Amino acid sequence: MILKKIFIYGSCVSRDALEFASDGEFELMDYVACSSLISAFPSSLPLKEGTSFNLNNFSRNFRRRCVDINGDLPRLLLDKDFDILLVDFIDERFDLWKTGDSVISISSELLETGVKPHSGDIIKANSNERLILWKDAWFRFTEFLAKHGLLHKLVVNRVFWSAERNDGLSFEKFSDDDIARNNSTLESMYAEVGKSEIPFITYENKMFVCDPEHKWGESPFHYIRDLYIRTIDSLRINIFVPFYILDRCIKNMVMFSFKKGQNALPQIFTNGSMHDIENYLRFNFNAPQRNYFCRFTIQNKEYNGFSIRFRLKGWKGQYKFTLGFLYDGTIYKIHGRHCEEGEWVTMSIGQKDIVFLLDNPNAPAAEAVVNDARFIMMGDFDKEAYIDVAELVFWKEDPSLEKILPSILMPHKNDNDIIGILIEYKSTLGIMKRQNCDEFFKKGKMPITHISLEWPVFQDFPTDFGKVTTFEWSYLALHPVVFLLLGWLETGSLGHLCAAREFTSLWLEKFYHSKPSRGIEYHEHGAAERLISLCFMYLIGRKEGFDYRFQTRLAGAIFQHAQLMANESFYVRHQAIRFHNHGMFQDIALLLTAQIFPDWSGSSYWKNLALHRLEAMFNHIYVEDGDCRISFENSYGYHIAGIPIAELISSLLKLTKETTSLLSIPTQMDNFSKYFQWTHKRFPAFGDTFRYPQTHEKALDARKNTLSFVESLDKPIFRVFRKAGYAVVRGFHQEEPYKLVFIASCLSKTHKHCDNLSFSLFFDGIEWFIDPSFYNHEYNSGYAAYLRSAAAHNNLYLEDSEYSIELGLASVDGTSEGEVFAITGEHRCYADHVVKRKIAGSLSELCFNFDDSVSPYDGTVKMRLHCGEFVDAQQNNGNVILTHPASKYALHIQTGLPCTIIKGKHDYPMGGISGTNFCQTSVINTLEFVAPSGFIGWKCSALPA
Repeated sequence: MILKKIFIYGSCVSRDALEFASDGEFELMDYVACSSLISAFPSSLPLKEGTSFNLNNFSRNFRRRCVDINGDLPRLLLDKDFDILLVDFIDERFDLWKTGDSVISISSELLETGVKPHSGDIIKANSNERLILWKDAWFRFTEFLAKHGLLHKLVVNRVFWSAERNDGLSFEKFSDDDIARNNSTLESMYAEVGKSEIPFITYENKMFVCDPEHKWGESPFHYIRDLYIRTIDSLRINIFVPFYILDRCIKNMVMFSFKKGQNALPQIFTNGSMHDIENYLRFNFNAPQRNYFCRFTIQNKEYNGFSIRFRLKGWKGQYKFTLGFLYDGTIYKIHGRHCEEGEWVTMSIGQKDIVFLLDNPNAPAAEAVVNDARFIMMGDFDKEAYIDVAELVFWKEDPSLEKILPSILMPHKNDNDIIGILIEYKSTLGIMKRQNCDEFFKKGKMPITHISLEWPVFQDFPTDFGKVTTFEWSYLALHPVVFLLLGWLETGSLGHLCAAREFTSLWLEKFYHSKPSRGIEYHEHGAAERLISLCFMYLIGRKEGFDYRFQTRLAGAIFQHAQLMANESFYVRHQAIRFHNHGMFQDIALLLTAQIFPDWSGSSYWKNLALHRLEAMFNHIYVEDGDCRISFENSYGYHIAGIPIAELISSLLKLTKETTSLLSIPTQMDNFSKYFQWTHKRFPAFGDTFRYPQTHEKALDARKNTLSFVESLDKPIFRVFRKAGYAVVRGFHQEEPYKLVFIASCLSKTHKHCDNLSFSLFFDGIEWFIDPSFYNHEYNSGYAAYLRSAAAHNNLYLEDSEYSIELGLASVDGTSEGEVFAITGEHRCYADHVVKRKIAGSLSELCFNFDDSVSPYDGTVKMRLHCGEFVDAQQNNGNVILTHPASKYALHIQTGLPCTIIKGKHDYPMGGISGTNFCQTSVINTLEFVAPSGFIGWKCSALPA
């Protein structure tokens, strides 16, 4: 047996555990208690001269050192020889006395010196001020350990105050509020620790039970024997769990940290070259092969999973990577598509993980031995590519979820706040449709997406369930559960709540408890939305006192879905690029789970991972332009939908007082939306954006509220967003506001239409020229293909020529002087052609001059203009006159060219059609002109009707 030398800085929680060790197993090198890191590693000056304490009445040096006035800890850490520095934060529970520029824990030992701290100099326990000081001290502590080569010896004992005694009685000296406040502070401290790679000793929640017969007496941190045994087991077998497997119940493990000169290594094989760098291994590849791999094998046969911490550099295009192991002649593996290049990433493979079952439908029923780990890359690289591996952990986990799911029935202090946040989020997205709920109760239809489906009573699923992918996706995202829960919260109808629970039970029975399918059931966006729905259902169940069995099954599904969201293999799995809005939903679901279940040991890891990925995501799919943050994804609808998503993130983070750049994003996004909206409820529909047809009545209403909407923007506006590819003009015509929006966005292909240099025009409460929206996400045929095409936008287009939506092919610029403005744009989306548009006009008059051209000219060039609903088009002496029954104005289109007016043409070539709601269309007027020699100069002006 190897004797381990331990230094304890903390409380009796850690010290008492050593009494459960075998003789000669551990040697306690030193023990410092009743002291705060804030005094041990202060950011301020030492005590002022003249401050004195009577320490002579302490017979033991230990109690004398508990009065933390001498700053002994740094010296002791350097003087003592130890293998493990075991730290716990239970003794951070004391108030602090601020004297001079220093602080001291107000422990019983301090009070025995006879001092009486003045109340004005006390920093209260569990206060925000104290937590800020502690975070600063923690940074200084770990910085000190790193400087002196001791950081790798640090282990944090992740303990909480007990909420119960094992005799069933209540605490005599501690209230429930005392316990909750201290545990909330401890959770904040562990979250701070979790931002680094400091290992924890973790416990099942059922171990946090007070033993009133403890030798030190009754206290929420004097525990039953099982907890101390777990501490010793962890110290004995080095189960100091890395932060990235905190969401597993680890029974045993072996960890390899590939520091330079490390002796204990697995066997390593590669078809590249291996280099021993300072803190990791680098595998280089410089010859073209089919696969590039690194392989690690060990002799031990008791492990059932492993994790690897790695980073990639130099790989390009649509590369893929695989994490797997060999067992009985078969490789079992999980796949990934893209990582954030140059960033350290952790990936785990466990045989009960959903992602493992997705990728290995024929996995053995019995548990396989994992001792042959492989990381495989498939793809091309630039000059030289590498895989860096910093850590490898083989582990044995207990797959029983009951050991991972503590306190599932216990309400949390933030439950009502989170329910309110979810109500606001889902309602803002328009997910609550009263009509859908009514049709479910009165006609038995399934409430799904924006419509309801016929659903025969004795069928599990609606008749048209599989006809459109989005229908199936919406059900599997459990949107009906959200519809019904919101209906219950609005009406108080018990029927809504019962139906929501029944939907959830049906999904648990039909899908969760069967083998997962690689189809739409586990599409990354749908699975993330489902996790949000499950969390919503769980919160309501916890609030309303649902039974243990239902809540436990639900919590198990939530836990495994959170593991799925966290796994790098599943992140934005079905997209060609990493930075895609679907990843935001995964991270929101992960963040939400961590907030609802703060006592799960993996929650701090999930939260920090979600924050890191969200910050990266917002930096990559939104562009900052002045006071605005604008979606890369070429869709105003997705930009608008992103605002409540950003607000949801911000609201959740405010509950835990997080400081992050994510908090300012909703305001920046809203700033952009205000420039582009017509009114509060109407906006241009470029990209994949729903638009609701503007009826005559809606146009009249829009006229009435346009001025009230723009009161905050009552001056003319001309602004060009060059980075994002938009321009907006807001002017006046005889005191009536108009707004013109111009598009040249090409930072991403996501939701992109063939719409560069297109424009939309709103005037006098009317959408005169529109972007005709989209139909559904089945992009390659029918209405969906047409509405994405260049022919469905207000621009020149080359009929039968291929239009590219690759990045960087379009640009927009503009100038203004006084009331005169000019917008210029060009694109190269047709091979070997340049399309240009210039719009010149005035901010005090609706009169625009257009110069549109395609060069070189080598065939038929057409221009289409798409009118809003109820905009009538008539030809008159070479002009086209547009009128609307709700407007006193008419728009005159002067081209000098013949015009074909197309209305409701459904066969090829389509025209006169606009998408509206999902899978719905409306009839409009489309104006079509043929551009002679590839050029049209034309004019649009407003005149009395």
